[in-house]
Amino acid sequence: MCRTALDAEYTAWSTVQGMASLIVDGVLDDLDDAARDRAIHRALTNVERGLATGPNARDFSSRAGFR
Repeated sequence: MCRTALDAEYTAWSTVQGMASLIVDGVLDDLDDAARDRAIHRALTNVERGLATGPNARDFSSRAGFR
C-alpha cells in the first residue's frame, strides 16, 4: 500500500472513531438530534473532501510541522 493511501485510511478512521467517542462518552449530549447530525455530517464531509483531492492535494504537513 502506498504511503498516501495509508495516511488516508488513518485520517478517515481517526475522524470516525473520534466522532463515535464524542457521542458514546456523552460529550455531545447537550446537542439535540439535528445538531448532532450536522456535526457528524461535517466530520464525514471533511473526510470525503480530503479523500477526493487525493495525492494532488496541497501539502500542509510541512507548514504544520508534521514531517
